[in-house]
Amino acid sequence: MNDPSRRSDPTRRLISGVAAALFAIGCSTPSSLPPERHDPPAISAPAPSSAAAVPPPHSCCVGNQEVQRLDGVRVRVVGLYAPVHLSKRIERADGGHPGPPMASTAALETSYGLTFMLEIYYGPKGIRPLDEIERFAGRRVEIVAVLHARTPSQEGDDGQAQTMVGPYLGEIESIGQAP
Repeated sequence: MNDPSRRSDPTRRLISGVAAALFAIGCSTPSSLPPERHDPPAISAPAPSSAAAVPPPHSCCVGNQEVQRLDGVRVRVVGLYAPVHLSKRIERADGGHPGPPMASTAALETSYGLTFMLEIYYGPKGIRPLDEIERFAGRRVEIVAVLHARTPSQEGDDGQAQTMVGPYLGEIESIGQAP
């Protein structure tokens, strides 16, 4: 019994205990698990759709203070859909078709005198689909999007800022006829 190899030091006891516990867990069968582990799941209502989990957008905007307050927030804005002609975009929007140039982007003009560009007008998303422009031009629409109080600046080749810096509606979720 005085054999040093059979002597138990604290580290050896700890390793043996951990190994025994892992072995017991690995060898357990479903019948040896606690009852709550293999009970059938409770029947519940179906998970809500992602649309149901998203809070409704804020109605917006009656003035510049509200635009500043709701900067970066998902909003619902109602106004007049107004096509916008940008001289640098004309050739890209109309594809060189004869006749007057077609609008390439759009703005929303509210009854409170506010104007919101749709997306960053000089970026790729700012080019609105021609069918959208034709369908909504001059009509009262409702747009759900993220309100941005200021359009990011764009510099020209000469290093000077060449952009309108007003508010815009980005990450547009929907555009539809206003009720």
